[in-house]
Amino acid sequence: MGCFKGVVAVGYINEAIDEGNPLRTLETLLLPTANISDVDPAHAQHYQDVLYHAKSQKLGDSESVSKVLWLDEIQQAVDDANVDKDRAKQWVTLVVDVNQCLEGKKSSDILSVLKSSTSNANDIIPECADKYYDALVKAKELKSERVTVHGSNSTCTKNMTTITTLI
Repeated sequence: MGCFKGVVAVGYINEAIDEGNPLRTLETLLLPTANISDVDPAHAQHYQDVLYHAKSQKLGDSESVSKVLWLDEIQQAVDDANVDKDRAKQWVTLVVDVNQCLEGKKSSDILSVLKSSTSNANDIIPECADKYYDALVKAKELKSERVTVHGSNSTCTKNMTTITTLI
């Protein structure tokens, strides 16, 4: 009987994904019969996007015999979406911390700020702290000049790429 309930949950979840309504998808992910863990209601839209992408990939795979996402695939997509959100939070924190360090002209703090990011701590060379700080100050000044002159979001995006490359 439990297996049947899981199959029913799979049907509901796949229908919700196809509808494109993040709240409906969230509702189905939270069904007790689905038994999907670590679902955060705040991430409903991201779950919808990741699940839709996963299902689209599966539909495009000529070797796939199934055209629906099964519970293990749904759980994997939810887990991946949660990792995405965690990484995004880490990047936002890093950018805020770097900007505070630059605005406060605290060159001595740049090393600890850059190392606080779990994604790149091993890539930071302590001997290069002054160079990191100088490059980030210069990149921030260029960004400020370009945004002031052009007022363009595309410039912001290009400069953010430059800053994250430097980090």
